[in-house]
Amino acid sequence: LIIFWSGVRLALGPLGFDHFGWLEMIAFGLGAFTGALLLLLQLVRLGQRALERWKPRTLALLFRAVGGVLVISGLAAIWRA
Repeated sequence: LIIFWSGVRLALGPLGFDHFGWLEMIAFGLGAFTGALLLLLQLVRLGQRALERWKPRTLALLFRAVGGVLVISGLAAIWRA
């Protein structure tokens, strides 16, 4: 998660957001932390609901499919670079 938000911070540089003071960095950090925590809580709730409704085999297939999509998108990003 830290790597992700560091990437977001670095991606803001080309957009002209490259002069951050302490106040802006604290606000960005608190906003990123709050957003990540809320997203994590939503994912935990979604995971509990999925465990109640789906079979273990279906969940394993879903996680493999998501992993495959992530691998393919990573390879596409490397190929474009």
